[in-house]
Amino acid sequence: MSVLLVLLLGAGAQGAAAAPLVISSIITQTTAAAPTGLASPSQELTSVKLSWNAWNNAPRYRVQFSTKPDMSGATYYRYGTTSATITGLTKDTTYYFRVRALAADNSTALSSYSDAVKVSTKTDSPFPTALKVTAQGEFGIKLAWNAWNNAPRYRVQFSTKPDMSGATYYRYTTTAADIRGLTPNTTYYFRVSAITADGTASLSPYSTAITAKTTAAAPTSTPAPTGLKFTEQSEFGIKLAWNAWNNAPRYRVQFSTKPDMSGATYYRYTTTAADIRGLTPNTTYYFRVSAITADGTASLSPYSTAITAKTTAAAPTSTPAPTGLKFTEQSEFGIKLAWNAWNNAPRYRVQFSTKPDMSGATYYRYTTTAADIRGLTPNTTYYFRVSAITADGTASLSPYSTAITAKTTAAAPTSTPAPTGLKFTEQSEFGIKLAWNAWNNAPRYRVQFSTKPDMSGATYNRYTTTAADIRGLTPNTTYYFRVSAITADGTASLSPYSTAITAKTTEKAALAPVTDPLRVASYNVKCANCFAGDPNELPWADRRSAVVSSIKNQLPDVLGVQEASQGWLKDDPRPGGISQFEDLAERLVAGGAPYKLTNTKRNNCVNHATPTNCVYQYQGASQGTKLLFNTNTVDLINEGSLALPSLSGEDNGRYVAWGSFLQKSTGKKFFVANAHLQPGGGAEYQTLRDQQTKSVLAEIKLRNPENLPVLILGDLNSHKWTEPANVPYDVLTAAGYVDPLGNTYATDQPGSGATAESRIGTFYDSFNAFKRLANARNDYGNGTYLDYIFTSKMRVAEWETVVNVDTYGNFVGVIPSDHNMIRVDVGLP
Repeated sequence: MSVLLVLLLGAGAQGAAAAPLVISSIITQTTAAAPTGLASPSQELTSVKLSWNAWNNAPRYRVQFSTKPDMSGATYYRYGTTSATITGLTKDTTYYFRVRALAADNSTALSSYSDAVKVSTKTDSPFPTALKVTAQGEFGIKLAWNAWNNAPRYRVQFSTKPDMSGATYYRYTTTAADIRGLTPNTTYYFRVSAITADGTASLSPYSTAITAKTTAAAPTSTPAPTGLKFTEQSEFGIKLAWNAWNNAPRYRVQFSTKPDMSGATYYRYTTTAADIRGLTPNTTYYFRVSAITADGTASLSPYSTAITAKTTAAAPTSTPAPTGLKFTEQSEFGIKLAWNAWNNAPRYRVQFSTKPDMSGATYYRYTTTAADIRGLTPNTTYYFRVSAITADGTASLSPYSTAITAKTTAAAPTSTPAPTGLKFTEQSEFGIKLAWNAWNNAPRYRVQFSTKPDMSGATYNRYTTTAADIRGLTPNTTYYFRVSAITADGTASLSPYSTAITAKTTEKAALAPVTDPLRVASYNVKCANCFAGDPNELPWADRRSAVVSSIKNQLPDVLGVQEASQGWLKDDPRPGGISQFEDLAERLVAGGAPYKLTNTKRNNCVNHATPTNCVYQYQGASQGTKLLFNTNTVDLINEGSLALPSLSGEDNGRYVAWGSFLQKSTGKKFFVANAHLQPGGGAEYQTLRDQQTKSVLAEIKLRNPENLPVLILGDLNSHKWTEPANVPYDVLTAAGYVDPLGNTYATDQPGSGATAESRIGTFYDSFNAFKRLANARNDYGNGTYLDYIFTSKMRVAEWETVVNVDTYGNFVGVIPSDHNMIRVDVGLP
């Protein structure tokens, strides 16, 4: 203990719960752990609301805040509850808040201060303010701006032209940007707007633009990259290397068979080496290299002096090309071909065109000696030829065969110049569903849509059926739609567009905030004894702190974990050993997070501690599939588990762990099931996951006789690109359960049934594979998920796919697991 003399000034009363501070001569200090969970649920122009977790029944709390991170010039208020409304603040200003527990005498500190949280008051400006340059370099500009009304994301637009023509756009979740890959000694124009969390809609107009100029390129005596040379020559390829040039982020290699580089091909590389493939045997090529910006849009240097390199001669063969090419069938929109096998070639390339010189040709690859070419134009002559290629399609094994001709049949007569019957069948906040009549057996259709009647700025989607589910639209907006028939490959139109129709998306639902939300999460933590040595993967002993930190940062009321193995940790010396799930639970409690396991048993044996010489006895154990609950917020009512069907005794046992709970703040009961299904490809594993999912549903029905609200979570080892279907997803939704993301098959745009009212990071994949760059197909909509949370009918106020990444999407620090945690905040009905 120590004694600190403190003079407290300028603290006024903050509502009924706050007491004005007076001068206090003695405040006793402590280093005890601090209150957790400090957050700001809402902010206004001149006030913010705070809340935090109760700390050991402390009678009072002190909130300290300042506009400076070091808390200089701080103000202090005292409260008798775990919430505060701080008024009298300045609009459009960032504040730092922290809290500590006090004794009833208002002078004895019971805890140290919590970590500070950064909160900004709202602004009445229509757009983000104070955009400024914080650093300028040769290839980049750093920016910062003030937070705008708690916007979840921002879009920075920049261009070298004041009218922003040819602009580039980057998105950020913070109020700072590091724009790289720019051109030295160049003036850029920047502006920023606030956007929604998924990036699909603007929340504000753009700010006033500012200008910034990159610094001049560092002097160099080398105007272009040097040392270009070939390092290897083969029949179909050349390998190159060169010296690094002035820390250039990227290079462009230009090559041609002609010394003037006419008809050149260009490849880009982020290293100082290139492997150029698909070349012609016994041919001389000319190569040169230049440095370019990271995004490849601008040159940083001129080209180097060209070098020459010659591919080796083709291996001798008695058959220079595949033989016997012929057509086997002709139709209105297609031609079928066949040919003789060539020297056991693993693959073939068919080239075809409407011109005998093959200009404007199309190319298809096949692993057999037959081809079904579709999407052709009726009554048209085509030229076809075939060559043998490598299995990966990157190099030729033979020249092309002699070309043959084949003609498609004439189009069937039709009195309808364009598809008819276009109509909308459903309207929602972010989407429109359409349908139309089939047109003359067309293999494919193109839907064009725009917010303008002249179709300027249109978007195009293609469909193989006569229905469309258009997603990612803006609420309360009128769109114009029309449809045309196209060839199977989408390269040619078979009909003009239909007459346009209009349809309007519904207004964004005005919903009251969910009071007393329940937070539930799912997290595959990867088994401790499954270390694979992937890049960025650390052993459990070195990443478990990051797992604990991820859980504490989210503080779910109920957490389902998968792969928290029941096996003993190899690095723990305690007698009798400790399992991974026990280690995780202990470390959460030691870190101040009040969690308990619903079931502490390791194995369903008389002696549950070890599977050795197991005599079966049901103990409710579920291997590494476990449920934990926050004892401060929920009570456990009942729990159990069920072993799921399996194909083989050699497969790891798969379980569903379940629990029924009581939410303390509302007195409402709910049911959670956590499952980890069997991985594996092929029909037998698809069937197994179908059986396992149905077993989960049957267990829920058996164990939930009160029909409590249900959340189903876990790693289902199936996703929206799994062929031929995402079986567990289909089984669960057919049973009436809801995917809050609307992450339906083979699309990244949320379906109309999505219930998540707010989204954070949902465009990231749930499986990260320990890659430093977090997996994400796009920066909008839904990523690819192996991990799920399904709900019965209830409001889902927020979904977060939890990733700790920088502005470039790279994980910061230790990557906790090869899966990302997913969590929801729901309102229990």
